Amino acid sequence: MNQARFIEANVFVRYWEDASLNGQTDTEGKVPLRHGEDWRPVIELATGRILAWPEGLEAQTCYKICDAGEYWLLDKARTRIAKWKRSYVPARFFDVAYDGIVSDYIVLKIGGDGLIAGWQPPYLEPEQWVLT
Repeated sequence: MNQARFIEANVFVRYWEDASLNGQTDTEGKVPLRHGEDWRPVIELATGRILAWPEGLEAQTCYKICDAGEYWLLDKARTRIAKWKRSYVPARFFDVAYDGIVSDYIVLKIGGDGLIAGWQPPYLEPEQWVLT
């Protein structure tokens, strides 16, 4: 776990309109990092910065995911080194205001600099991950 530098998500989003971009409801699902019906953000663990986030774009997400996602820890080369054992959202990374281990939602406030509001570098519990 000491090698982990990023977390990658690949999640099926049920309702894209449960987000806003620059204060406007995202009725068309134009959130960055969308691939078909999936959202695939990669977050730098030390800073909470979403990689490849467009400069100046602010977003608020409240995506209901439940058990429709996969999550990996990545090393500095962005190689997958461990997979989240559970099927629900790992809340410490994707619902930072929630005080639990897992959540049904990805709730993030993303600044125009790509940083997640309220981000604290999370403690990585080895028993929650399977090495790849």
